[in-house]
Amino acid sequence: MRYKRGLFIILTIIMALTSGFGISYAEEDTVFSDISGHWAEEIIKEAVDLKIVGGYPDGTYLPENLISREEFYKLITNVLTVTPDTSDTKIQFSDVVKTEWYVPAIKIAVAAGITSGYGDGTFGIGLIISRQEAAKVAGSVIPQDAP
Repeated sequence: MRYKRGLFIILTIIMALTSGFGISYAEEDTVFSDISGHWAEEIIKEAVDLKIVGGYPDGTYLPENLISREEFYKLITNVLTVTPDTSDTKIQFSDVVKTEWYVPAIKIAVAAGITSGYGDGTFGIGLIISRQEAAKVAGSVIPQDAP
């Protein structure tokens, strides 16, 4: 059930792509200072409860922000039912800073075969992910035998 609900939440977010996904994780009872009355408030709260998304360190969620590639890959790797071993995974993208918060998610995505970055050797750190890219990535993690 968690998988189906998580997938629903991700697909909803892909369609809107106006939600921001932060790098820290909130406790289940956390109320972000900027989601009250927002159309996605209940979806955001449910995604937090499922530990799919988190907020920013300052207690905000920034629901109207667009989502960066690294934020999206963090979200997508949070719903994987099987997480690959990344102990031998090397990140060679020229724009990835090895000490940043997003490195574990990118390692998981590379090890799982979800991304290989761009042809120019970059991952696209800081770039906004397009709906087409997000849909392609989400489609790649949906099992072929999913009902």
